[in-house]
Amino acid sequence: MNPLLTFFAAAPCLTVFFTALPLLSTAAESVTATPELQYSIDNEGNILDAAGKPQLMLGSQYSFVDFREFAALRKGKKKILFPYPAKMEKIYKGPHYYHELKQLGLNLSAINNSAMWLRALFPDYRGFNAYPGYDGSPEELFREISRKFSRVKQIASRVPGWDWGRMYLDFYRKAGMPLYLEATHAQGFRLQKHRNEPEIISLIGADAVAHWTNGSLFFLHYSVVTRSGRDIYLKCWKYHADENREFGGKAFAYELFNEPKYDDNSPFFKQAFSEYLKKKFGTVETMNRALLTDYRDFTSAGNQSAPFPPALQVERRKFMQSAISSLLREGRALIRTTDPEARTTVQLHSEYSLFSNWHGFDFYELHQNTDMVNAGTNGFCLYDVGVSDRPPRSFVDAQDVNALHIFNSRLCLAVADGKPIVDQEMYAGPDYQSLYTRIWTDVTRGANVVFPFSFTGSTGTKADAKKAMYQLLNGFAFAPEDLRAVPDARDAIAGVADFILPRKNREKAAVALVASTPTMRWNYATNNDMQTPVRGAFSSGALAYGHYAFDAIFEEQFKERLGRYRAVVADGVKVIYPASNALLRKYVAAGGVLIAYNAFLQRDEHGKPFAEPLFDFKQHPGDEPVGRLFRLKGKARPVADIRRSRDWETVDSVDGKPVILRRKLGKGTLYAIVGDLPQYSLATVYRELLERHGIARQAEIQLTEKDDTPPNVELYKFRHNGMTAFYLMNGDRYPKLIRLRASELAGTEFLADALNQKRLTVIDGAATLLLKAHTPTLLVAGSADALNGRFGTLAEQTLPEMEKEYAELRRKLELSGQRVTPGRCLNLQKYANSGFDNQQGYTNEIAWFDRKSRYFEGIPWGVNAFNGVECDIIRFDYNENRTCLAFRGKHFPNGLRRVDRIPVNANLSGISFFHAVTFGKAGEKVLTCRIHYRDGSHQDIPFITGKNIGDWNTAANPPELRALIAYEDGGKCFFRWSWNNPKPDLEVTEISLIGADAAEATPIVLGITVHEAPERRNMVSIPLRDWKLQAVPTSGSNTHFRKLEDGFEAQNYRVELAAPAGKAVKLTPEAYRTAVLKYSYNNKPDQWGFSHPLQAAYARVTGRDGDGKPFDCGFTGSYYGWEVCRSHHLDSDPETWQEIRIPLTAIYAQYPAKRLSEVSRVLLEPNNKNASPALVRDICIEYEAGQ
Repeated sequence: MNPLLTFFAAAPCLTVFFTALPLLSTAAESVTATPELQYSIDNEGNILDAAGKPQLMLGSQYSFVDFREFAALRKGKKKILFPYPAKMEKIYKGPHYYHELKQLGLNLSAINNSAMWLRALFPDYRGFNAYPGYDGSPEELFREISRKFSRVKQIASRVPGWDWGRMYLDFYRKAGMPLYLEATHAQGFRLQKHRNEPEIISLIGADAVAHWTNGSLFFLHYSVVTRSGRDIYLKCWKYHADENREFGGKAFAYELFNEPKYDDNSPFFKQAFSEYLKKKFGTVETMNRALLTDYRDFTSAGNQSAPFPPALQVERRKFMQSAISSLLREGRALIRTTDPEARTTVQLHSEYSLFSNWHGFDFYELHQNTDMVNAGTNGFCLYDVGVSDRPPRSFVDAQDVNALHIFNSRLCLAVADGKPIVDQEMYAGPDYQSLYTRIWTDVTRGANVVFPFSFTGSTGTKADAKKAMYQLLNGFAFAPEDLRAVPDARDAIAGVADFILPRKNREKAAVALVASTPTMRWNYATNNDMQTPVRGAFSSGALAYGHYAFDAIFEEQFKERLGRYRAVVADGVKVIYPASNALLRKYVAAGGVLIAYNAFLQRDEHGKPFAEPLFDFKQHPGDEPVGRLFRLKGKARPVADIRRSRDWETVDSVDGKPVILRRKLGKGTLYAIVGDLPQYSLATVYRELLERHGIARQAEIQLTEKDDTPPNVELYKFRHNGMTAFYLMNGDRYPKLIRLRASELAGTEFLADALNQKRLTVIDGAATLLLKAHTPTLLVAGSADALNGRFGTLAEQTLPEMEKEYAELRRKLELSGQRVTPGRCLNLQKYANSGFDNQQGYTNEIAWFDRKSRYFEGIPWGVNAFNGVECDIIRFDYNENRTCLAFRGKHFPNGLRRVDRIPVNANLSGISFFHAVTFGKAGEKVLTCRIHYRDGSHQDIPFITGKNIGDWNTAANPPELRALIAYEDGGKCFFRWSWNNPKPDLEVTEISLIGADAAEATPIVLGITVHEAPERRNMVSIPLRDWKLQAVPTSGSNTHFRKLEDGFEAQNYRVELAAPAGKAVKLTPEAYRTAVLKYSYNNKPDQWGFSHPLQAAYARVTGRDGDGKPFDCGFTGSYYGWEVCRSHHLDSDPETWQEIRIPLTAIYAQYPAKRLSEVSRVLLEPNNKNASPALVRDICIEYEAGQ
């Protein structure tokens, strides 16, 4: 059969293979009727609960091998190495069934399929339970699989262990939740390694495997154009559906591919592509004219290998997607023979890959063939990318923000008619606040389903936490108490679900941003794949942070949707369909506004110029200096020269050279932004142009301190029952006191702060509010009766209260910005006895008082930097208002007399004490700290008022002691005093605190931080400055490279260093264990003067293994670079160089049984995501010398 035709006709063998066979009649009945299983999806794509109310679905996901970890914990083969609350024992030891999932705050779960589906490849397979002797029990199923797999050595090891395999199968029924079924193993099991062996050919066919050498982690290994290749996917999907039904699960969705990448250079694919070209173009001459090629026949075109002519590559990718689409349709139909209500989806890589062609998938076409929109890996939850910790001089001077997640959210909403949006892999961040806020961000941007990633890792170590920071059950990576962020977020969102979840409530956009599929394919074909998402993200940020409601619109939607919008923005759109050119012309002529920036829609999808483009000019960028716009606010780089007709007039310029042009067309207007602008200047230009046509922002947001818009504030509006909700997110690290003005506030008395249960007074149509950093804010406007009826009587949040809190947050930020000395905060919770105040009426006594005042309010809890050292202030409601250690004194007779056995167990360079006294008397000894060493000796440290401890009344202390103040507010303070350990080589086991019974003063200890002594190591450093350096661009644009004396300067380049003959670095086993790839990094300001921190430090080290054979870490080692940047906390200050150290054992983490004995090549790819060049110097291999 012709390969091209195979994806339109089912082979006869499938009829036998997929004959409907009766499953156990009790299987479906075994699902427990839990409330979570009673849900529905309406015609908008909203998910409703049993009562028909909108709900957020929050889920966990599990690989079948996670159950192996749970089984190992149960048997005692593995242990949990960190402390956790006793009530969470089942969470950490697993497995997670209904009650554990409920405890985590979830109402959904996901599971990927096991390798047991491979039994469906065997010729004698006739259905899930259709073989002699099967009695429906998991035990018999495992025996049958073991017998079958043992026949083929290549898959003999794929049978799960019985103990954890049983847990996996039990999960379907015992989860009691809707199940998101992920078919990762359809694509991930690499039988292609053995594709020429007779045993494997008999299972999969001779033409089943796609031929490709640069696959990603979940590369699609099987052909999508041959029957045998497609059957492998189909058998896997069908088996998973049958397994779910057999063991009592209820499917929420079927994820057919996870992070896929597809390409194929096999002769079968080339033949199919040749047939596609012939069918589409008819004659070779027609094809050559369309594609600007010169092939003698269709076979020659189809057999072309890389590099491909751009237009041919465009058609190749279109053909590939058509084959994938037909496979997805065929798979859905097959699954529905088991589950008639099945919904399918595909999870692409996200970030810059969601709307690119790197993986071979066309985002728009993909979602015409699936039932749920998938936001891709990490969805669109990030709100804190590229943000600042201090205010800029003005809005237009703010640094560019990576708004990629905002752009991706609009892409998903654009294809989500009637379909839920799923974020199946939301990276949670490091703590409660990040997890809580990322859930909120996902939801307010449009997600219906969120899976915090991932509830695994309970057997992990500290080293694992550095490599896999996303593992929520590794207590070294994520604190157990912070997991409450999930139920907290779910409860908070449930309280306002009627406002923010229904799609019909979202503000209707008057502006659309073009998502051009032709440009996406063209950029891939011309080695500019990153440019499509980069441009979309850039203008998304300009519109979103300019507070416009906007949608994405695909060219494929122009005919039906252009008329919805008053203005359309096209950023970086180089090529479009011929039909799009005509539709846009008609749209503008009818009165629409079209704004083009960065590229000007002048060519068709194959790169041929239009005879009559909308933007009929030619520009010559040159290298003009940056300057200020003449009329509008902002800065820009103008073009050197532009050839235009008289119809184009200049709107604005820099030094007389054009930046913005305008032309009337019928009743509408074309704008061309021909210069280059930073993001916030572009936001100002968009606002000015749109306001000229009466297109207003959702609201006006101004700083109270000056008449200017704050940067990095995201705004969404939702309308419900005559009320309007405003969701605001401050993406910067500093607080903002703002004034919100909107038409919906006119004539109203107050706003309801729905999440804080406060009311904000409205004066003359505006309200003042405090936007804390990274904190969701939801304000609701409406009549007083409507708000009181919905939220009850709310206490007022006054302006003085907000101003006081704002000042305190700013000061806290300033303190945290100080250079911090590393240290470990001791846990003092069980010793604490006093609170700072007692507004909640706890039973314990409060030591903070003297003759003039009482209570010490406003001290920030948690880990904060005070006077250059971190201290962990106990949160009052976590410890029954016992937040500090107050010792006995004349005025506090019930205080502590002494505290013993505070564990340390480390070699220390010193200790920092955070403390103060009340009723201070200069020269009085108030407390003693006793340091206990491992050898039994000890040393006493006396605390004497006026010398190393001071009075809480600031004015009562001499000037020299005030230098030790760690925190001060309203004339009250506490101190930080540090002691240097004279015996750093001797381990400190514990410390004791001993009060002075006869003291006048009351000494109070707020925290203790120990500073571990640096390990003394004899390091050998081998510089690589003499190695041969070769640089290769990784993008077709925005590239820069320059070799430096001891390093390089690079933007969008991969740099290889190769050892000269005889100069490879030799590593003994001991040296390899401690070896690191080390270099110094800095960033160079971009053309606007902005500096950008390193986004990723991809590294690849190759050489020889312990047996002297060539050894290469491949993709895995490169991936580690992303974690490196997150763990090194890199800044964007061009005045400072920072050291990056990447352990070779981390780069080769996937090969724990092997080692490098020689390093001969190093590849570095410092990645700033197109922002600015990275500077790298002092590259070396460093390891610890033997003793």
